[in-house]
Amino acid sequence: MANWELVPIELLRVLVVGVGTVAGVIPLIWMFDPGFALVAPTTFLTPGAWSEQVASVVQLHPWRLILVLVIWLVLSLAAFLVSCFLRGGTFGVLVAADRQALPGGRRSSAWFRTFSSRNFRGWGSRLWRRYFWLANLDVVVVVLLLALAAGLALSVEWALERGKTAVAGGLGCVAVPVFVAVLIASRVWVAVARADAGRNETTVGKAAVRAVSLLGERLGTLFLLVGVVAALSFALWVCFFAVNVSLGRILGEDVLAQGIANLALAVFEMAMISLLALWFNGSLVALVRSEPKSVEQP
Repeated sequence: MANWELVPIELLRVLVVGVGTVAGVIPLIWMFDPGFALVAPTTFLTPGAWSEQVASVVQLHPWRLILVLVIWLVLSLAAFLVSCFLRGGTFGVLVAADRQALPGGRRSSAWFRTFSSRNFRGWGSRLWRRYFWLANLDVVVVVLLLALAAGLALSVEWALERGKTAVAGGLGCVAVPVFVAVLIASRVWVAVARADAGRNETTVGKAAVRAVSLLGERLGTLFLLVGVVAALSFALWVCFFAVNVSLGRILGEDVLAQGIANLALAVFEMAMISLLALWFNGSLVALVRSEPKSVEQP
């Protein structure tokens, strides 16, 4: 791989988002459930006890709760901004590498070598705002889809309460598959928009609109690519699950050895998933840039 440094960078991006989010959530959980422990939970509150504990914390420690929420928001926002910077640098490098794919015979991987610390920082500094606002647009789409799902669920419940089983069955057999298809299409749309956002001549709005156009123009190609990635992801999961089970049998009850082996295996699995994600993103970049000018937005 010509730009192999993007693999650990993608792994770092996932870790930053995960750690930044979890680091703020854990103190919030501890405030509501003092018996919660990260490694070995001692006791869990029942739903009724949870509501009482939440009311108690809000009444007795409102400022402490506000402080914890502020810390969580700050950590999450910081992780999100770092993620946008890393994503901008990654797609900038991928787009620059695809520009090297000139017509002709097969070239060595060195021809597509576009990564450098300076280039990555430059692309990240230039593109992070695009990915910030594109992520916010994606949040709006997800909220609308959740509202649609809630509306479907309430409609089915309304139909069942009034004995209209045929209507409920129709909603379940028709609306639910359509909703699942729209949900999958929205995830493909945002992936294509991210690939397009790395180009020099685009904006967030143009990337979003062009992604919709490409989704209609190259629907089969995109879903084939998604299917290949899904199949490879499942194959990776099966392989690592089998290795994990085998290591458990080999190491027996050696807790330390099992912990080290599981940690190493988890890091290697995340690295492989990052490599697969980069291949997927690189394929989308190539697809976006290969489209004729008629698909380009002015």
